[in-house]
Amino acid sequence: MIKVNGSPLDLLEPETLRLKVYDPIQILGQPVFGIMDMRVRVQGGGYTSRIYAIRQAIAKAVVAFYAKCTLFC
Repeated sequence: MIKVNGSPLDLLEPETLRLKVYDPIQILGQPVFGIMDMRVRVQGGGYTSRIYAIRQAIAKAVVAFYAKCTLFC
């Protein structure tokens, strides 16, 4: 489950740019995201910069999660 500013990722507007947010999810697949819940908060900028900020935040969160998990798990 990924929420952006309290709303599900499926309701993110504009719809054409929503596919860019799904890039990290599609590359890594369901097994990686099946165990995670994410809340992303973004403000400021325009639609395009918000979309790319969300995309980068998701990718960085996955990298940080698995880096910490491999150290302590």
